[in-house]
Amino acid sequence: MELARKDYKDVRGFNYVPSYAFVLNDIMDMFDEKVWDREFGFARDLNANSLRIWLSSVSYHRDPTRFARNFQKALCLAERHDLTIMPTLYNRWVDANYPFGQLDLAHVLAPQPPHNEHAKYVTQLVSAFRSDPRIIMWDMCNEPYGYSYIRESGIKQEFKKRETAFMKMLFEAARDAQPSQPLTLGTSGPVEHNDRETYDLADVICFHPYPGWWNDEYERETVSYIDLANRMDKPLLCSETCQGSLDDRVRQECIKSSIGVLRNRGIGWYAWQLCAGEMVSARRDRTDNNAKPGDRGYMCFVLEDGTIRPGHEIIRELNKL
Repeated sequence: MELARKDYKDVRGFNYVPSYAFVLNDIMDMFDEKVWDREFGFARDLNANSLRIWLSSVSYHRDPTRFARNFQKALCLAERHDLTIMPTLYNRWVDANYPFGQLDLAHVLAPQPPHNEHAKYVTQLVSAFRSDPRIIMWDMCNEPYGYSYIRESGIKQEFKKRETAFMKMLFEAARDAQPSQPLTLGTSGPVEHNDRETYDLADVICFHPYPGWWNDEYERETVSYIDLANRMDKPLLCSETCQGSLDDRVRQECIKSSIGVLRNRGIGWYAWQLCAGEMVSARRDRTDNNAKPGDRGYMCFVLEDGTIRPGHEIIRELNKL
């Protein structure tokens, strides 16, 4: 199946969490311009042209002025390195062993008060940068609808209904700022895992294919998202991909296979993740379960000393336009 809207087929990027950050709030609370500058350089060395970065409403509310100043510095660094930025405003993914920092389920299920600080954060941030050409698009939230562990379908449906209402509020708050950039949402799992209304809200369909790169499951999931994007007449972009492995050669095969599918289908991508650091999956002794069964999710492309992880130089060639 051919993707009809290939607006973002030339995106070559990484998800970027600065190496000093253990949890989401550290990214802006501990902002270190020298670290970002050095690590943005890693991305350019690997022929990337864009980065997906992660923000936090908690950091914003602690000090909106400091937050905006640091975000502006990040955009200036991106411009210096010829990179565009996809800011991700909220995160719903969490690791059971090493929580990264997320929008808690209780927040998305609770009735929203008239004085809505979530909407205020989104509208004010997007408004301040609504015409900035360094921002390729705004990602409202990473991986909502994570209820696979719940068996009772009635509970799942109620949770999904309330979470969709929360996501709709975020999109409405962003559109109130009248941004020139498109809005999206980072969706995980099969197409049917996510509420159809969130696809309706997004200007660009973003998806996160990971498993099945060793057989045809990865390609089947990709094709299902191509079908969705074509039916909705929307562009498609992969904002996360490349499962981890403790074995460098296995990870190399994963990268080659996963990115190969996306290249062949005319889909741009952001691989997970640029460099080693403190967060889960960024170091060998702090892995997650996003890997082939029996393996562990260790995913950095650049090691602590700034050298490329063995076998991972393959991404440099794959990133060439």
